[in-house]
Amino acid sequence: MTQIKQKIDAVVKNLKAVPEFSKVRFVREYTDKFTETPISGFLAAVCVKSTELCETYLGGLIMPRKKGKMYRAVAEIRVYAPKNQNGSGLSELVGEMMYRLEDADEENIITGAKAGAIEFDENVSAVFRRLTFTVEFFEGGEEQNG
Repeated sequence: MTQIKQKIDAVVKNLKAVPEFSKVRFVREYTDKFTETPISGFLAAVCVKSTELCETYLGGLIMPRKKGKMYRAVAEIRVYAPKNQNGSGLSELVGEMMYRLEDADEENIITGAKAGAIEFDENVSAVFRRLTFTVEFFEGGEEQNG
């Protein structure tokens, strides 16, 4: 799980560096203990939704095989709009994040991304959109003869 969080953190760190997101506050994982109400500015809550790990081999007939671990995870960024703006600018912001994901992914590990519809979170009385993306990467070691 640590490797997955490190990879996702690197992508988020690169997103945070984009000037268009300077007024967005990025926080880790949304929980029920979330107490910022009302939300005063754009807020992006980042979490890992699912993970998968398998022992595997890469390579085959044309190159040596490497034994290692293949990681796959789905991350979610819930982007909340300030309460007083009723979602104004939310779609544009999430669209820009989707566009910038490719640049933020320096290791080319993102294999897919999608944005959800605008939803309302009753716990914080705010509208938000989900931006989910999938990362896949291989961490290997020893070469296998085969």
